[in-house]
Amino acid sequence: MPQGGANSAGRVIDDDIVSGVATGLPEINTFAVQIHQSLDPRRVAIIAVQELRPILRCDRICFLERRGVGFRLVAASDQVGILRQSRQAAFLEQFVAAAIPTGERLSFPDGDFELPDEPGKLLASYWGVSHGQMILVEPLFSRLHELGENNSTISAPTVVGALVVESFSQTDLSPEVVPKLKSAVEHLTISLANARRYSRLVRVPGLYPMGLIFEAIRRTRTTTIFAGLLLLSTLLAGAAIIKRPFEIECSGRLMPTIRREVFAGIEGEVVEVLVNESDRVEEGQVIARLRSRELEKALLDQTGHLSQKMKARDAARADLRTKTTPQARGQSARDQAQLEILISEIETIHRQLELLERQQEQLVVRAPISGTITTDRSRERLLDRPVHRGESLLEIMDEAGAWQLELAISERKSGHFLSYRQQQPKVPVKFRLLSMAPQTFDCQVTRLADRMVTTPESGTSSLIFCDVSNLELPSRQIGSEVSGRLQCGKKSLLFLWFHEFWELLQRHWWI
Repeated sequence: MPQGGANSAGRVIDDDIVSGVATGLPEINTFAVQIHQSLDPRRVAIIAVQELRPILRCDRICFLERRGVGFRLVAASDQVGILRQSRQAAFLEQFVAAAIPTGERLSFPDGDFELPDEPGKLLASYWGVSHGQMILVEPLFSRLHELGENNSTISAPTVVGALVVESFSQTDLSPEVVPKLKSAVEHLTISLANARRYSRLVRVPGLYPMGLIFEAIRRTRTTTIFAGLLLLSTLLAGAAIIKRPFEIECSGRLMPTIRREVFAGIEGEVVEVLVNESDRVEEGQVIARLRSRELEKALLDQTGHLSQKMKARDAARADLRTKTTPQARGQSARDQAQLEILISEIETIHRQLELLERQQEQLVVRAPISGTITTDRSRERLLDRPVHRGESLLEIMDEAGAWQLELAISERKSGHFLSYRQQQPKVPVKFRLLSMAPQTFDCQVTRLADRMVTTPESGTSSLIFCDVSNLELPSRQIGSEVSGRLQCGKKSLLFLWFHEFWELLQRHWWI
Protein backbone atom coordinates (compact mmCIF):
# COMPACT_ATOMS: atom_id res chain seq x y z
CA MET A 1 0.00 0.00 0.00
CA PRO A 2 1.41 3.41 -0.89
CA GLN A 3 2.56 5.57 1.95
CA GLY A 4 1.06 8.99 2.46
CA GLY A 5 -0.91 11.22 4.76
CA ALA A 6 -4.32 10.28 6.20
CA ASN A 7 -7.28 12.64 5.96
CA SER A 8 -10.12 13.00 8.51
CA ALA A 9 -12.05 10.08 6.97
CA GLY A 10 -9.19 7.62 7.45
CA ARG A 11 -8.28 7.58 3.71
CA VAL A 12 -4.67 7.28 2.48
CA ILE A 13 -3.73 9.58 -0.42
CA ASP A 14 -0.56 9.33 -2.48
CA ASP A 15 1.67 12.31 -1.44
CA ASP A 16 3.21 12.60 -4.90
CA ILE A 17 -0.18 12.96 -6.54
CA VAL A 18 -1.48 15.45 -3.99
CA SER A 19 1.60 17.61 -4.38
CA GLY A 20 0.99 17.66 -8.14
CA VAL A 21 -2.47 19.15 -7.86
CA ALA A 22 -1.96 21.75 -5.14
CA THR A 23 -3.26 25.11 -6.32
CA GLY A 24 -3.70 28.55 -4.97
CA LEU A 25 -7.32 28.82 -6.13
CA PRO A 26 -9.58 29.25 -3.07
CA GLU A 27 -12.61 27.79 -4.85
CA ILE A 28 -10.70 24.67 -5.83
CA ASN A 29 -9.29 24.29 -2.32
CA THR A 30 -12.82 24.43 -0.88
CA PHE A 31 -13.98 21.94 -3.53
CA ALA A 32 -11.11 19.60 -2.61
CA VAL A 33 -12.04 19.65 1.07
CA GLN A 34 -15.66 18.77 0.32
CA ILE A 35 -14.95 16.03 -2.23
CA HIS A 36 -12.40 14.21 -0.06
CA GLN A 37 -14.86 13.79 2.83
CA SER A 38 -16.66 10.74 1.40
CA LEU A 39 -15.62 7.14 0.78
CA ASP A 40 -18.71 6.37 -1.35
CA PRO A 41 -17.95 6.66 -5.12
CA ARG A 42 -21.52 7.65 -5.92
CA ARG A 43 -21.51 10.31 -3.22
CA VAL A 44 -18.21 11.69 -4.56
CA ALA A 45 -19.73 11.99 -8.04
CA ILE A 46 -22.81 13.82 -6.73
CA ILE A 47 -20.70 16.31 -4.73
CA ALA A 48 -18.49 16.91 -7.76
CA VAL A 49 -21.28 17.80 -10.20
CA GLN A 50 -23.10 19.98 -7.67
CA GLU A 51 -20.04 21.94 -6.49
CA LEU A 52 -18.33 22.36 -9.87
CA ARG A 53 -21.25 23.96 -11.68
CA PRO A 54 -20.89 27.42 -10.02
CA ILE A 55 -17.07 27.15 -10.14
CA LEU A 56 -16.98 26.51 -13.90
CA ARG A 57 -19.87 28.91 -14.59
CA CYS A 58 -21.73 26.41 -16.77
CA ASP A 59 -25.35 25.29 -16.93
CA ARG A 60 -24.99 21.57 -16.23
CA ILE A 61 -22.30 19.04 -15.28
CA CYS A 62 -22.77 15.27 -15.59
CA PHE A 63 -20.62 12.42 -14.35
CA LEU A 64 -20.59 9.14 -16.29
CA GLU A 65 -18.97 5.94 -15.03
CA ARG A 66 -17.34 3.53 -17.46
CA ARG A 67 -19.02 0.13 -17.74
CA GLY A 68 -17.18 -2.19 -20.12
CA VAL A 69 -17.00 -0.39 -23.47
CA GLY A 70 -19.84 1.96 -22.58
CA PHE A 71 -20.64 4.65 -20.05
CA ARG A 72 -23.44 4.97 -17.51
CA LEU A 73 -24.84 8.25 -16.17
CA VAL A 74 -24.29 8.36 -12.39
CA ALA A 75 -24.92 11.97 -11.37
CA ALA A 76 -26.07 15.24 -12.91
CA SER A 77 -26.20 18.72 -11.44
CA ASP A 78 -29.65 19.20 -12.99
CA GLN A 79 -31.55 16.04 -11.98
CA VAL A 80 -34.89 17.53 -13.02
CA GLY A 81 -33.71 18.10 -16.58
CA ILE A 82 -31.99 14.74 -17.16
CA LEU A 83 -32.89 11.39 -15.63
CA ARG A 84 -31.09 8.05 -15.80
CA GLN A 85 -33.99 6.30 -17.58
CA SER A 86 -34.68 9.08 -20.11
CA ARG A 87 -33.86 9.16 -23.82
CA GLN A 88 -31.69 12.20 -23.17
CA ALA A 89 -29.49 10.18 -20.80
CA ALA A 90 -29.24 7.33 -23.33
CA PHE A 91 -28.12 9.75 -26.07
CA LEU A 92 -25.53 11.28 -23.73
CA GLU A 93 -24.12 7.85 -22.77
CA GLN A 94 -23.83 6.84 -26.43
CA PHE A 95 -22.15 10.12 -27.40
CA VAL A 96 -19.56 9.93 -24.59
CA ALA A 97 -18.73 6.30 -25.48
CA ALA A 98 -18.10 7.33 -29.09
CA ALA A 99 -16.38 10.67 -28.31
CA ILE A 100 -13.46 9.57 -26.11
CA PRO A 101 -12.39 6.08 -27.19
CA THR A 102 -8.71 7.05 -26.77
CA GLY A 103 -9.13 9.00 -23.54
CA GLU A 104 -8.55 12.49 -24.99
CA ARG A 105 -10.50 15.60 -24.04
CA LEU A 106 -13.20 16.68 -26.49
CA SER A 107 -14.63 20.19 -26.71
CA PHE A 108 -17.24 21.25 -29.24
CA PRO A 109 -17.49 23.71 -30.87
CA ASP A 110 -13.76 24.39 -30.96
CA GLY A 111 -12.46 26.46 -33.90
CA ASP A 112 -12.20 24.49 -37.12
CA PHE A 113 -12.48 21.13 -35.36
CA GLU A 114 -15.24 18.92 -36.71
CA LEU A 115 -16.60 15.79 -35.10
CA PRO A 116 -16.41 12.49 -36.98
CA ASP A 117 -19.66 11.20 -38.47
CA GLU A 118 -20.73 8.83 -35.69
CA PRO A 119 -20.04 11.13 -32.69
CA GLY A 120 -21.50 14.04 -34.67
CA LYS A 121 -24.78 12.20 -35.25
CA LEU A 122 -24.98 11.14 -31.62
CA LEU A 123 -24.30 14.71 -30.45
CA ALA A 124 -27.00 16.00 -32.78
CA SER A 125 -29.48 13.50 -31.31
CA TYR A 126 -28.51 14.55 -27.79
CA TRP A 127 -28.71 18.28 -28.51
CA GLY A 128 -32.08 17.68 -30.15
CA VAL A 129 -33.53 16.95 -26.71
CA SER A 130 -31.18 19.00 -24.48
CA HIS A 131 -30.90 22.18 -26.67
CA GLY A 132 -27.22 22.71 -25.76
CA GLN A 133 -24.74 25.17 -27.28
CA MET A 134 -21.43 23.91 -25.92
CA ILE A 135 -20.20 20.58 -24.58
CA LEU A 136 -16.89 19.50 -23.12
CA VAL A 137 -16.07 15.87 -22.32
CA GLU A 138 -13.18 15.41 -19.89
CA PRO A 139 -11.99 11.79 -19.37
CA LEU A 140 -11.13 10.64 -15.85
CA PHE A 141 -8.29 8.18 -15.26
CA SER A 142 -7.41 5.73 -12.50
CA ARG A 143 -4.50 7.66 -10.97
CA LEU A 144 -3.86 5.47 -7.92
CA HIS A 145 -2.04 2.31 -9.01
CA GLU A 146 -3.44 -0.98 -7.73
CA LEU A 147 -0.63 -2.92 -5.98
CA GLY A 148 -0.29 -6.65 -5.52
CA GLU A 149 1.09 -8.51 -2.50
CA ASN A 150 4.72 -7.84 -3.50
CA ASN A 151 3.99 -4.14 -4.27
CA SER A 152 4.15 -4.73 -8.02
CA THR A 153 1.87 -2.65 -10.22
CA ILE A 154 -0.86 -4.85 -11.72
CA SER A 155 -2.90 -2.22 -13.56
CA ALA A 156 -2.03 0.85 -15.62
CA PRO A 157 -4.11 4.04 -15.52
CA THR A 158 -7.27 3.58 -17.57
CA VAL A 159 -10.32 5.67 -18.34
CA VAL A 160 -12.78 5.06 -15.50
CA GLY A 161 -15.29 7.83 -16.22
CA ALA A 162 -16.01 11.12 -17.89
CA LEU A 163 -17.02 14.61 -16.76
CA VAL A 164 -19.41 16.35 -19.17
CA VAL A 165 -19.62 20.18 -18.97
CA GLU A 166 -22.53 21.80 -20.84
CA SER A 167 -23.70 25.32 -21.58
CA PHE A 168 -27.05 26.34 -23.04
CA SER A 169 -26.27 30.03 -23.71
CA GLN A 170 -22.57 30.28 -24.71
CA THR A 171 -20.35 28.37 -27.12
CA ASP A 172 -17.13 28.20 -25.07
CA LEU A 173 -15.77 28.30 -21.54
CA SER A 174 -14.17 31.40 -20.07
CA PRO A 175 -10.30 31.34 -20.20
CA GLU A 176 -10.01 31.65 -16.43
CA VAL A 177 -12.21 28.55 -16.00
CA VAL A 178 -9.85 26.15 -17.80
CA PRO A 179 -7.20 26.03 -14.99
CA LYS A 180 -9.99 25.47 -12.47
CA LEU A 181 -11.34 22.59 -14.52
CA LYS A 182 -7.90 20.95 -14.71
CA SER A 183 -7.32 21.23 -10.96
CA ALA A 184 -10.86 20.06 -10.13
CA VAL A 185 -10.45 16.99 -12.37
CA GLU A 186 -7.21 16.09 -10.59
CA HIS A 187 -8.90 16.24 -7.17
CA LEU A 188 -11.91 14.32 -8.48
CA THR A 189 -9.65 11.60 -9.93
CA ILE A 190 -7.85 11.16 -6.60
CA SER A 191 -11.09 11.14 -4.59
CA LEU A 192 -12.75 8.59 -6.89
CA ALA A 193 -9.72 6.31 -6.80
CA ASN A 194 -9.63 6.41 -3.00
CA ALA A 195 -13.40 5.87 -2.69
CA ARG A 196 -13.32 2.88 -5.03
CA ARG A 197 -10.30 1.45 -3.29
CA TYR A 198 -11.77 1.69 0.18
CA SER A 199 -15.27 0.65 -0.90
CA ARG A 200 -13.78 -2.85 -1.34
CA LEU A 201 -13.00 -3.04 2.38
CA VAL A 202 -9.29 -3.53 1.82
CA ARG A 203 -8.59 -3.55 5.57
CA VAL A 204 -10.49 -6.83 6.08
CA PRO A 205 -8.13 -9.81 5.49
CA GLY A 206 -8.90 -11.68 2.27
CA LEU A 207 -11.42 -9.19 0.91
CA TYR A 208 -8.97 -7.13 -1.10
CA PRO A 209 -8.40 -9.87 -3.74
CA MET A 210 -12.12 -10.49 -3.74
CA GLY A 211 -12.72 -6.81 -4.41
CA LEU A 212 -10.38 -6.94 -7.40
CA ILE A 213 -12.28 -9.94 -8.77
CA PHE A 214 -15.65 -8.25 -8.44
CA GLU A 215 -14.26 -5.07 -9.95
CA ALA A 216 -13.10 -7.05 -12.97
CA ILE A 217 -16.49 -8.74 -13.27
CA ARG A 218 -18.23 -5.38 -13.07
CA ARG A 219 -16.07 -3.85 -15.81
CA THR A 220 -15.94 -6.83 -18.19
CA ARG A 221 -19.10 -7.96 -19.88
CA THR A 222 -17.67 -11.32 -20.97
CA THR A 223 -16.76 -12.24 -17.42
CA THR A 224 -20.18 -11.13 -16.22
CA ILE A 225 -21.94 -13.26 -18.82
CA PHE A 226 -19.76 -16.26 -18.02
CA ALA A 227 -20.38 -15.89 -14.30
CA GLY A 228 -24.10 -15.54 -14.93
CA LEU A 229 -24.19 -18.67 -17.10
CA LEU A 230 -22.21 -20.60 -14.50
CA LEU A 231 -24.57 -19.47 -11.75
CA LEU A 232 -27.60 -20.36 -13.86
CA SER A 233 -26.20 -23.81 -14.67
CA THR A 234 -25.50 -24.47 -11.00
CA LEU A 235 -29.01 -23.35 -10.09
CA LEU A 236 -30.63 -25.60 -12.70
CA ALA A 237 -28.50 -28.58 -11.68
CA GLY A 238 -29.46 -28.11 -8.06
CA ALA A 239 -33.12 -27.71 -9.00
CA ALA A 240 -32.99 -31.00 -10.92
CA ILE A 241 -31.68 -32.82 -7.84
CA ILE A 242 -33.71 -31.28 -5.04
CA LYS A 243 -37.19 -32.78 -4.73
CA ARG A 244 -40.24 -31.14 -3.21
CA PRO A 245 -43.85 -32.29 -2.72
CA PHE A 246 -45.92 -31.98 -5.89
CA GLU A 247 -49.42 -30.71 -5.15
CA ILE A 248 -52.33 -30.16 -7.51
CA GLU A 249 -54.69 -27.39 -6.55
CA CYS A 250 -58.41 -27.96 -6.90
CA SER A 251 -61.66 -26.49 -5.64
CA GLY A 252 -65.06 -27.92 -4.87
CA ARG A 253 -67.93 -28.23 -2.42
CA LEU A 254 -68.90 -30.08 0.75
CA MET A 255 -72.04 -32.12 0.01
CA PRO A 256 -74.14 -34.92 1.63
CA THR A 257 -73.61 -38.32 0.02
CA ILE A 258 -77.33 -39.26 0.05
CA ARG A 259 -79.44 -37.03 -2.16
CA ARG A 260 -82.40 -37.52 -4.43
CA GLU A 261 -84.05 -35.57 -7.18
CA VAL A 262 -87.86 -35.45 -7.28
CA PHE A 263 -89.25 -36.01 -10.79
CA ALA A 264 -92.66 -35.38 -12.29
CA GLY A 265 -94.46 -38.73 -12.65
CA ILE A 266 -96.93 -37.45 -15.20
CA GLU A 267 -97.25 -34.54 -17.59
CA GLY A 268 -99.22 -31.66 -16.12
CA GLU A 269 -99.15 -28.24 -14.52
CA VAL A 270 -97.78 -27.39 -11.07
CA VAL A 271 -100.65 -25.89 -9.08
CA GLU A 272 -99.18 -26.03 -5.57
CA VAL A 273 -95.70 -26.08 -4.04
CA LEU A 274 -95.73 -26.78 -0.31
CA VAL A 275 -91.99 -26.34 0.48
CA ASN A 276 -89.28 -23.73 0.13
CA GLU A 277 -85.49 -23.91 0.01
CA SER A 278 -83.87 -25.27 3.21
CA ASP A 279 -87.17 -26.75 4.48
CA ARG A 280 -86.85 -30.06 6.30
CA VAL A 281 -89.13 -32.81 4.93
CA GLU A 282 -89.86 -36.41 5.92
CA GLU A 283 -90.10 -39.41 3.65
CA GLY A 284 -93.58 -39.61 2.05
CA GLN A 285 -94.49 -35.98 2.87
CA VAL A 286 -96.50 -34.15 0.20
CA ILE A 287 -94.30 -31.42 -1.25
CA ALA A 288 -96.18 -30.41 -4.45
CA ARG A 289 -99.33 -31.05 -6.46
CA LEU A 290 -99.91 -31.18 -10.21
CA ARG A 291 -102.96 -30.88 -12.36
CA SER A 292 -103.59 -32.66 -15.66
CA ARG A 293 -106.56 -31.53 -17.71
CA GLU A 294 -106.17 -34.47 -20.09
CA LEU A 295 -106.33 -36.88 -17.17
CA GLU A 296 -109.43 -35.16 -15.80
CA LYS A 297 -111.10 -35.37 -19.22
CA ALA A 298 -110.23 -39.05 -19.53
CA LEU A 299 -111.69 -39.74 -16.09
CA LEU A 300 -114.93 -37.96 -16.97
CA ASP A 301 -115.20 -39.81 -20.28
CA GLN A 302 -114.61 -43.20 -18.74
CA THR A 303 -116.99 -42.48 -15.84
CA GLY A 304 -119.79 -41.48 -18.25
CA HIS A 305 -119.09 -44.47 -20.46
CA LEU A 306 -119.23 -46.76 -17.40
CA SER A 307 -122.57 -45.31 -16.35
CA GLN A 308 -124.05 -45.98 -19.79
CA LYS A 309 -122.80 -49.55 -19.87
CA MET A 310 -124.11 -50.28 -16.41
CA LYS A 311 -127.57 -49.00 -17.35
CA ALA A 312 -127.55 -51.18 -20.47
CA ARG A 313 -126.52 -54.17 -18.38
CA ASP A 314 -129.31 -53.64 -15.87
CA ALA A 315 -131.86 -53.27 -18.67
CA ALA A 316 -130.66 -56.50 -20.31
CA ARG A 317 -130.96 -58.40 -17.06
CA ALA A 318 -134.49 -57.11 -16.48
CA ASP A 319 -135.49 -58.02 -20.01
CA LEU A 320 -134.25 -61.59 -19.54
CA ARG A 321 -136.32 -62.01 -16.41
CA THR A 322 -139.57 -61.00 -18.17
CA LYS A 323 -139.21 -63.40 -21.10
CA THR A 324 -141.00 -66.71 -20.13
CA THR A 325 -142.72 -67.76 -23.40
CA PRO A 326 -141.13 -70.39 -25.69
CA GLN A 327 -140.58 -67.80 -28.42
CA ALA A 328 -139.04 -65.43 -25.94
CA ARG A 329 -136.72 -68.11 -24.65
CA GLY A 330 -135.20 -68.50 -28.11
CA GLN A 331 -134.51 -64.76 -28.14
CA SER A 332 -133.10 -64.89 -24.60
CA ALA A 333 -129.96 -66.78 -25.73
CA ARG A 334 -128.96 -63.85 -27.91
CA ASP A 335 -129.83 -61.41 -25.10
CA GLN A 336 -127.71 -63.44 -22.70
CA ALA A 337 -124.73 -63.21 -25.02
CA GLN A 338 -125.22 -59.45 -25.33
CA LEU A 339 -125.34 -59.21 -21.56
CA GLU A 340 -122.00 -61.02 -21.27
CA ILE A 341 -120.48 -58.51 -23.69
CA LEU A 342 -121.75 -55.59 -21.60
CA ILE A 343 -120.34 -57.15 -18.43
CA SER A 344 -116.93 -57.59 -20.12
CA GLU A 345 -116.94 -53.96 -21.32
CA ILE A 346 -117.81 -52.77 -17.82
CA GLU A 347 -114.84 -54.71 -16.38
CA THR A 348 -112.53 -53.14 -18.99
CA ILE A 349 -113.76 -49.65 -18.10
CA HIS A 350 -113.15 -50.40 -14.41
CA ARG A 351 -109.55 -51.40 -15.16
CA GLN A 352 -109.05 -48.24 -17.20
CA LEU A 353 -110.45 -46.17 -14.32
CA GLU A 354 -108.02 -47.88 -11.94
CA LEU A 355 -105.10 -46.89 -14.21
CA LEU A 356 -106.38 -43.32 -14.42
CA GLU A 357 -106.71 -43.17 -10.64
CA ARG A 358 -103.13 -44.37 -10.25
CA GLN A 359 -102.03 -41.64 -12.62
CA GLN A 360 -104.09 -39.20 -10.61
CA GLU A 361 -102.18 -40.26 -7.49
CA GLN A 362 -98.97 -39.28 -9.29
CA LEU A 363 -100.25 -35.71 -9.43
CA VAL A 364 -99.40 -35.58 -5.72
CA VAL A 365 -95.59 -35.29 -5.40
CA ARG A 366 -94.12 -36.84 -2.25
CA ALA A 367 -90.59 -36.74 -0.76
CA PRO A 368 -88.65 -39.95 -1.59
CA ILE A 369 -86.31 -39.55 1.42
CA SER A 370 -86.06 -37.50 4.59
CA GLY A 371 -83.82 -34.49 4.23
CA THR A 372 -83.54 -30.82 3.29
CA ILE A 373 -84.84 -29.11 0.17
CA THR A 374 -81.84 -27.62 -1.66
CA THR A 375 -83.60 -26.22 -4.75
CA ASP A 376 -83.46 -22.43 -4.64
CA ARG A 377 -86.64 -20.38 -5.26
CA SER A 378 -88.70 -23.54 -5.65
CA ARG A 379 -92.08 -21.80 -5.64
CA GLU A 380 -91.09 -19.07 -8.08
CA ARG A 381 -89.58 -21.62 -10.46
CA LEU A 382 -92.37 -24.23 -10.39
CA LEU A 383 -95.71 -22.65 -9.54
CA ASP A 384 -98.17 -22.52 -12.51
CA ARG A 385 -95.55 -24.02 -14.78
CA PRO A 386 -96.21 -26.94 -17.17
CA VAL A 387 -93.88 -29.91 -16.66
CA HIS A 388 -93.20 -33.11 -18.58
CA ARG A 389 -92.97 -36.62 -17.27
CA GLY A 390 -89.51 -37.30 -15.83
CA GLU A 391 -88.64 -33.62 -15.45
CA SER A 392 -86.71 -32.72 -12.29
CA LEU A 393 -88.74 -30.62 -9.87
CA LEU A 394 -86.87 -30.51 -6.56
CA GLU A 395 -83.72 -31.89 -4.92
CA ILE A 396 -83.53 -33.34 -1.40
CA MET A 397 -80.30 -34.01 0.52
CA ASP A 398 -79.96 -35.99 3.74
CA GLU A 399 -77.78 -33.95 6.12
CA ALA A 400 -77.93 -36.62 8.81
CA GLY A 401 -76.16 -39.21 6.63
CA ALA A 402 -72.66 -39.43 5.16
CA TRP A 403 -70.79 -36.42 3.72
CA GLN A 404 -68.25 -36.12 0.91
CA LEU A 405 -66.08 -33.62 -0.92
CA GLU A 406 -66.72 -33.01 -4.59
CA LEU A 407 -63.48 -31.59 -6.03
CA ALA A 408 -62.91 -30.44 -9.61
CA ILE A 409 -59.44 -30.91 -11.14
CA SER A 410 -58.60 -28.95 -14.27
CA GLU A 411 -58.30 -31.15 -17.33
CA ARG A 412 -54.74 -29.86 -17.85
CA LYS A 413 -53.68 -31.26 -14.46
CA SER A 414 -55.80 -34.41 -14.27
CA GLY A 415 -53.13 -36.39 -16.14
CA HIS A 416 -50.65 -35.97 -13.26
CA PHE A 417 -53.31 -37.17 -10.80
CA LEU A 418 -54.24 -40.22 -12.90
CA SER A 419 -50.58 -41.22 -13.34
CA TYR A 420 -49.92 -41.00 -9.62
CA ARG A 421 -53.17 -42.87 -8.79
CA GLN A 422 -52.00 -45.83 -10.86
CA GLN A 423 -48.95 -46.09 -8.59
CA GLN A 424 -50.70 -45.16 -5.34
CA PRO A 425 -54.47 -45.95 -5.22
CA LYS A 426 -54.96 -43.97 -1.98
CA VAL A 427 -54.21 -40.38 -2.94
CA PRO A 428 -54.05 -38.11 0.14
CA VAL A 429 -55.85 -34.77 0.05
CA LYS A 430 -55.43 -31.70 2.21
CA PHE A 431 -58.36 -29.29 2.20
CA ARG A 432 -59.74 -26.31 4.03
CA LEU A 433 -63.19 -24.79 4.22
CA LEU A 434 -63.10 -21.23 2.92
CA SER A 435 -65.26 -20.21 5.88
CA MET A 436 -62.59 -21.68 8.21
CA ALA A 437 -59.46 -20.82 6.24
CA PRO A 438 -56.81 -21.33 8.98
CA GLN A 439 -57.82 -24.96 9.65
CA THR A 440 -56.74 -27.79 7.35
CA PHE A 441 -58.09 -31.36 7.22
CA ASP A 442 -56.84 -34.61 5.70
CA CYS A 443 -58.77 -37.19 3.72
CA GLN A 444 -58.31 -39.58 0.77
CA VAL A 445 -59.74 -39.89 -2.72
CA THR A 446 -62.45 -42.58 -2.71
CA ARG A 447 -63.60 -42.53 -6.32
CA LEU A 448 -63.29 -40.73 -9.63
CA ALA A 449 -66.27 -39.64 -11.73
CA ASP A 450 -66.78 -41.46 -15.05
CA ARG A 451 -67.27 -38.29 -17.05
CA MET A 452 -65.87 -34.78 -17.37
CA VAL A 453 -67.81 -31.75 -16.21
CA THR A 454 -67.61 -28.05 -17.05
CA THR A 455 -67.19 -25.54 -14.23
CA PRO A 456 -66.96 -21.72 -14.47
CA GLU A 457 -63.71 -21.68 -12.45
CA SER A 458 -61.70 -24.49 -14.07
CA GLY A 459 -63.42 -25.10 -17.39
CA THR A 460 -63.48 -28.76 -18.36
CA SER A 461 -62.61 -30.71 -15.22
CA SER A 462 -62.54 -34.17 -13.67
CA LEU A 463 -64.63 -34.75 -10.55
CA ILE A 464 -63.18 -36.67 -7.62
CA PHE A 465 -64.95 -37.63 -4.40
CA CYS A 466 -63.54 -37.90 -0.88
CA ASP A 467 -65.41 -39.35 2.10
CA VAL A 468 -65.31 -36.98 5.09
CA SER A 469 -67.99 -38.57 7.26
CA ASN A 470 -65.50 -39.44 10.03
CA LEU A 471 -63.91 -35.99 10.21
CA GLU A 472 -64.89 -33.58 12.96
CA LEU A 473 -65.60 -30.54 10.81
CA PRO A 474 -66.48 -27.28 12.58
CA SER A 475 -69.56 -26.86 10.38
CA ARG A 476 -71.38 -28.91 7.77
CA GLN A 477 -73.35 -26.68 5.47
CA ILE A 478 -74.55 -27.96 2.13
CA GLY A 479 -72.50 -26.48 -0.70
CA SER A 480 -69.71 -25.01 1.46
CA GLU A 481 -66.80 -24.03 -0.80
CA VAL A 482 -63.58 -25.99 -0.33
CA SER A 483 -60.00 -25.42 -1.47
CA GLY A 484 -57.98 -28.63 -1.75
CA ARG A 485 -54.51 -29.88 -2.66
CA LEU A 486 -53.88 -33.38 -4.00
CA GLN A 487 -50.61 -34.83 -2.70
CA CYS A 488 -49.05 -36.47 -5.79
CA GLY A 489 -45.66 -37.54 -4.46
CA LYS A 490 -42.42 -35.60 -4.91
CA LYS A 491 -40.95 -33.98 -8.01
CA SER A 492 -37.78 -32.01 -8.70
CA LEU A 493 -37.78 -28.25 -8.36
CA LEU A 494 -36.99 -28.05 -12.07
CA PHE A 495 -40.24 -29.91 -12.83
CA LEU A 496 -42.25 -27.76 -10.41
CA TRP A 497 -40.93 -24.55 -11.98
CA PHE A 498 -41.25 -25.37 -15.67
CA HIS A 499 -43.74 -28.21 -16.16
CA GLU A 500 -46.62 -25.88 -16.97
CA PHE A 501 -44.55 -24.09 -19.62
CA TRP A 502 -43.47 -27.42 -21.15
CA GLU A 503 -47.07 -28.68 -21.21
CA LEU A 504 -48.14 -25.45 -22.91
CA LEU A 505 -45.62 -26.10 -25.68
CA GLN A 506 -46.80 -29.71 -25.96
CA ARG A 507 -50.45 -28.66 -26.31
CA HIS A 508 -49.91 -25.97 -28.93
CA TRP A 509 -46.92 -27.29 -30.89
CA TRP A 510 -47.31 -31.09 -30.48
CA ILE A 511 -43.80 -31.49 -29.12
